[in-house]
Amino acid sequence: MPRHERDTRDGIDRMLRHASRPHPRALPKPLFGIDEPIEETSWVETQVTGRQRRVDRALCVKSGKKRRWLHVEWTVRLDELIDIRVYEYNHLLNMAAHADAKAVRKEGKRPPKPIRVNSVVVVLTGPKSGVPKRGSYRTSSKGEPFSGVRYRIEAIYQRAVAEIEAMAADSVFWLVFVPLAVDVDERAIVRALESLQTSTNQRDFEDLAATMFVLATLKEDGQRMMDVISSRVSRSVMLDNWLYKEGRKEGLEKGLEKGLEKGREELLVLQFEQRLSRALTTEEQKCLVARLHKEGPQELAKAVLNLSGAKLAAWLLAHDQPRRRVRRAA
Repeated sequence: MPRHERDTRDGIDRMLRHASRPHPRALPKPLFGIDEPIEETSWVETQVTGRQRRVDRALCVKSGKKRRWLHVEWTVRLDELIDIRVYEYNHLLNMAAHADAKAVRKEGKRPPKPIRVNSVVVVLTGPKSGVPKRGSYRTSSKGEPFSGVRYRIEAIYQRAVAEIEAMAADSVFWLVFVPLAVDVDERAIVRALESLQTSTNQRDFEDLAATMFVLATLKEDGQRMMDVISSRVSRSVMLDNWLYKEGRKEGLEKGLEKGLEKGREELLVLQFEQRLSRALTTEEQKCLVARLHKEGPQELAKAVLNLSGAKLAAWLLAHDQPRRRVRRAA
């Protein structure tokens, strides 16, 4: 695969992870067919995710007595490496669960039951037909019982507008994919934008509108949809949004990389706010960004996981003091 294609694929994958993160309940029903009432959804946070950020795309879903880990892989197109990528992430997730269970046993507590990982690959472009519904990666020899990973394939670009709108019944997140629909027109784009604006806060709307714009660039006739989005979304949204602004200035690949750097900062703000159970002050946000660039995301991830709320707030504001090793909270 050419370097620029790989960069675009990886960039859009990370962009969709960023855009989907505030909408965990958007994924279980449309992608995994979970119809029973969902009690809780949360992105998987384990000891391994602190070291392997690639596994942060897994969603823990609790419904009834079941606890499942759902792994979503976003890809511009199916390629020869998708099978091993899905297998790799399944392997990493199981390693993460095993490491956590081992730590629980050392504390003398009863470990959770072994996790089961279900994977879906969401494909954004490709042939009009012939895309399989399922894929697999086999580790056992031919003739032996199957061992490896099987996964589902969702070719969302083959969906009609009405189908995507139905997927958005539980979460408007899916409306960002309307530009990829086989029968998309200007009216569908306008309808999607209006639904996003009335159903989300300003910050979320900006990210989703910019995501929709970038996905429109994947279509051969995407310019007309890009024009509609640009004409319907205010200048403050499209020109000031990190993804759109950097993408227009330096091209999609470079723009995504710069945008994703800003997105990483926003994601860390969200993680700190969840840990502290309050919004960060302007000074705290500046300190967080300073620590991110000085110490890197792994040190911040350890702080979020290991420090209590009060100690985390104090640690965050002490960014100009000598670096100290983060200790696990008692």
